[in-house]
Amino acid sequence: MKREMSRGRFLLKLVVLGVTCAKPCLAQWTAPLHCDSARPSQADKTGRNACDANAILASCNGGGSTTTTCQGDQTVCGSWTPPINICNPPTSNGPFCSGVHAALLNTGNVLFWYKTEGTLLNEATNSFVVSGKNGNPLSSCQSQSTCLLTDVSPNPKLNYDILCAGMSAGKGDDPLHTVGTIIATGGMTESSGGIANTTFFSPSGVGGSWKAGASTENMECSRFYPTNVQEPSGSTLVLGGTDSSCLGVGTPVMEGWAGAGWSLTGGQVPHQTSLYPRVKLVPESNGEFVMAGENATSFIWDPPGGGWQQAGTMVNPGNNRSQGGVVLLPLELGAGTTTSSQVFTAGGNTLQNSLGCPQNTAEIFTPSLSQGGQGSWGTPPGNKCMCYARADHNLVLLANGTVLAVGGGDGTTGEDYSGAIPIPELYDPTTGSWTVLAGAFDGNGNAVNRTYHSTALLLPDGRVLSAGSDTFSKPPNPGTNDNTFQIFSPPYMFATRPLITAVSGNFTYGSQVTITTQDAASITTVALVRPGTTTHANDFEQRYVKLQFSINPNNQTQLLATLPANSQNAPPGFYMLFIVNGSSVPSISGGFFDLEVP
Repeated sequence: MKREMSRGRFLLKLVVLGVTCAKPCLAQWTAPLHCDSARPSQADKTGRNACDANAILASCNGGGSTTTTCQGDQTVCGSWTPPINICNPPTSNGPFCSGVHAALLNTGNVLFWYKTEGTLLNEATNSFVVSGKNGNPLSSCQSQSTCLLTDVSPNPKLNYDILCAGMSAGKGDDPLHTVGTIIATGGMTESSGGIANTTFFSPSGVGGSWKAGASTENMECSRFYPTNVQEPSGSTLVLGGTDSSCLGVGTPVMEGWAGAGWSLTGGQVPHQTSLYPRVKLVPESNGEFVMAGENATSFIWDPPGGGWQQAGTMVNPGNNRSQGGVVLLPLELGAGTTTSSQVFTAGGNTLQNSLGCPQNTAEIFTPSLSQGGQGSWGTPPGNKCMCYARADHNLVLLANGTVLAVGGGDGTTGEDYSGAIPIPELYDPTTGSWTVLAGAFDGNGNAVNRTYHSTALLLPDGRVLSAGSDTFSKPPNPGTNDNTFQIFSPPYMFATRPLITAVSGNFTYGSQVTITTQDAASITTVALVRPGTTTHANDFEQRYVKLQFSINPNNQTQLLATLPANSQNAPPGFYMLFIVNGSSVPSISGGFFDLEVP
């Protein structure tokens, strides 16, 4: 079936400092779409600006400019490290060690894993932790020679595969139920079915170790592409995914993990949101979650209201954002209250299952209990667009509360790995503006492919690690950068940054902590940021919570910050702590702090 869409237009504003897109989101396709069963071919896309990255680029750079990225000044554009190998570059037989799954550990290092078992393309069992060399922190990792890659592959090997598992940091199954353990839920069979296994990674030093959960720790349901989310109680909730016993059918049952086995919660996940559903804990009500972002229809989990309730559709009726980025925008705590939460989504494909055309627009969902568990979708401030229509990208909350769109592709050849977009864009939630930053290229000037299966994480020093994609699974042209990662330094990394010299106090809900800094007078934001765990353009955990604070009247070099009053605003677990000055320049994190129920 062909669909006709009306002609649109672009308005452009070019700003010298960086390339800022400030055009209204009026772009539409001018030719029939052939999006029923596959993405359109390049020929199909001729003349359709919103589906043609080259046309979008030309519009965003003054109409026909050959400039492809913000170049030169690092204080404006930021900069990238060169690609850094996780393991040796792949040959036709491997090894393949792509960062398809990535987690920031409470040691400050990053865990990667790809396939952990199986014979497909002879993948080697692999999992690695990246840190700095010679006992240095990850902030010292700038090139191949300064980064340490520690092989933490399961030993003994698992007899199952945790590629495409859910993931989060929660309570381990050890006697102490150690917080900060990475919990992998489910995985895949060779036929892409789900499994019921639970697998644990315990971080330690520059590495850590994997452990297969006991059979008594298996989930009730087999799951492939499930989502993990932390509950206010500190338990891990898993939901969605497909079941190996009924391939292609969503697993509707939700299960909870509190450190000693799974228990059914009784909640039934809507079928159309079964694959890596985008779920966020919101502060509007105790135990309430929002499922919003990829699919046109959104839902709110409101147990008092009877489970999952439909909660509105996106601004463009019938639209989807398959493989689009989704993030909970920063929460701001007031005197015993919290501002309304907002779920932000940008890009993604217009049809489900990664079909249709990538988009450059964005939308915001605001839940509202006053509407009986409902909510509403709206456009961001100014209704502005990204310069690049993209899907399979990652949205990362930066240390100053802005959002970085990194990686993704425009699907120019009709599949997930094509049309790599190396240009990140920065979103400002206050103004709604998008700013093009420095592009990710290899030593030969080629765009680094971070499309399907790519990952990105905020690091403790404020940089962003970008990894993943696995085009080596697409012969005859295997990817050359899939076994690598790069680290992006946003422009604020090159400014004079505030410095935290000490943090003291008990990290329990409602407590006050003291932050020592010579920059106290210039600080406008104190924030807790939850470390990310991410795969398939879905970060299960990143969260940015702005705290109330004041300068200590008895010591002008100390900030007194009040931690969240309850775990609905910030579920238990580890957080980084940043301070941000009036120029939107953040500090390095003051450390990792375990926020606990008193």
